[in-house]
Amino acid sequence: MPAMYLADLLKCHYSIYFAITNDILKELVEKNGFKAIFQSRWRVMLGMERDYIVTEKKQYGNFWNLVKAIRKNEVFEHRQKELKGLIESLKPHAVIIDIFSSTDYLVLKSLGFRLKLLFFNPMLSTYRVSGYPLVSEGTWIKSEVKTEDKSKKHFLNFLRRPKGSILHYLVTRQTKNNLKKGDVSEADFDKENSFTKMFKRVPELVTAPLELEVSPNVRQENQYYLGLSTRNHRIETELDNSFIKVWGNILSIKHKIVYCSFGTFYSGPDRALLNFLHNLFEAIKEMDSTQLVISVNRYVIEAVKNDSISNVHLFTKVPQLEVLKSADVFITHGGLGSIKEAIEYKVPMLVYPLDPHYDQNGNGLKVELHGIGLRGSFMYERKRDMKDKIIELSDNPVYRENIAAFNQKISEKYDLDSNRKLLFQLLDL
Repeated sequence: MPAMYLADLLKCHYSIYFAITNDILKELVEKNGFKAIFQSRWRVMLGMERDYIVTEKKQYGNFWNLVKAIRKNEVFEHRQKELKGLIESLKPHAVIIDIFSSTDYLVLKSLGFRLKLLFFNPMLSTYRVSGYPLVSEGTWIKSEVKTEDKSKKHFLNFLRRPKGSILHYLVTRQTKNNLKKGDVSEADFDKENSFTKMFKRVPELVTAPLELEVSPNVRQENQYYLGLSTRNHRIETELDNSFIKVWGNILSIKHKIVYCSFGTFYSGPDRALLNFLHNLFEAIKEMDSTQLVISVNRYVIEAVKNDSISNVHLFTKVPQLEVLKSADVFITHGGLGSIKEAIEYKVPMLVYPLDPHYDQNGNGLKVELHGIGLRGSFMYERKRDMKDKIIELSDNPVYRENIAAFNQKISEKYDLDSNRKLLFQLLDL
């Protein structure tokens, strides 16, 4: 959705194509008025060689085949051929690259086409800045980043794991070769990014407000923050047909509404999720004037259908913006898209991070830091604590006042016209 926000800024001057990897994304892109083209999922310098050997080449992913693939740079050659075909077919003026496909920057530069290249970041800043937490960290321990002598460590690793050390050497050499192919100096290869391979001096569009960071000091010189970048006119797919039939009845009851969604993180009836929902149901059962609306996968609905409670309503997928318009509390896993939409509709949040490796922990930290919500422990939260937090967020006006003030502040700073002007400047229009 934030990528489509960028597309909205550009569509008056450009034909927009989304390079996608599956039919679900194709449907989403096309229903929202843009064109979709298929691409493979292979990216260079991200350790995909073994999977590429097994899936694409139908070979064993053993050590020697892996050595061969890395030495011959097979994934780079595959991606180079693929992108060359796309560029020759579409003849684009610019390519905006998701940071999780950031090494496409090297591949595109190696092809020699005259293209304007920008990065797009759907999270908050992913760089390591001394004294501030990483985007994945849920605690803020103010300390300097320490360096270590890696030469001794590499020697010991070679003695313990010679094959791993050989592969490490080959990957290091491969990285240098790829930088050379892309005409990028090692000094411009940013090693302080904690999530992916990034490059200095390339414009990076961050589809979030700088004010949501722990401090404006984390901003890099090449980063441009665009505010909430929400898309209120979006068309959603795969919605639960039963929602429309029930939603009017829920609103007519005139109770407080707690909305709970963990996005697409869980695709089955995971035990941890079932335990969490059991505690949430028990908490809501004791709150007579509250209705709970949950968006969860169909396997979970099947697993909990016997625990039916009158003020709990389960759906496979709901139109989130429609629900947030009337919600009093939003229980979320802390995905940045959901957090921004909660800010847009001024709904206090209760964040239960699920994935410790990406941005959910850090997003939860920032929600609490800015006084626009609270956090909890997904695995260990007790029913009583859950109930107390929901009541605190719904009854204490300070959270809604904080989020309303936060919304107003960023609404005054970021708008479509200024973001479009910035984007046109970066693209040399």
